[in-house]
Amino acid sequence: MVLTLRGQIDALVFDDLGRITRRVSLAPGGEGIIQNQGGVWHSFVFVEKDSVAFELKPGPYDASLDKEFASWSPREDEPEAAAFVRWMAAAPVGERWNAAREPRLVERGAVPKV
Repeated sequence: MVLTLRGQIDALVFDDLGRITRRVSLAPGGEGIIQNQGGVWHSFVFVEKDSVAFELKPGPYDASLDKEFASWSPREDEPEAAAFVRWMAAAPVGERWNAAREPRLVERGAVPKV
C-alpha cells in the first residue's frame, strides 16, 4: 500500500509486456492511496517536487526478497533508466516502453533512481 502524504504522485501499473494498463494520480486526501496485489508490475512518478509517500508492506521485511524487476525495463544503473523515467512521466495508458531490448527495471515494486 502506498499513501501520498504531500504533493502529487502518479501510480503506474504495467502488463507483462511493459504496456501501461492503469495510471492513477495520487494526492493527499481523496485519491491519495493505492494498494496493489503481489505480482503486479508497478512504478511511481513523483509529479510535484518535494512529494512524499509512505509505503506499507507486510512483514517480516527481507530486503533480499523485496524487489523483482521486469525484463522489459532498463536496470537502475543503465543509461536508458533516465529516458525510462522521463517516458513514465508523460506516457498515457495503453502505451508501451519501446526501448525494450533486454528488460529489467520496473519492479514488482521499485522505481529507478536517476
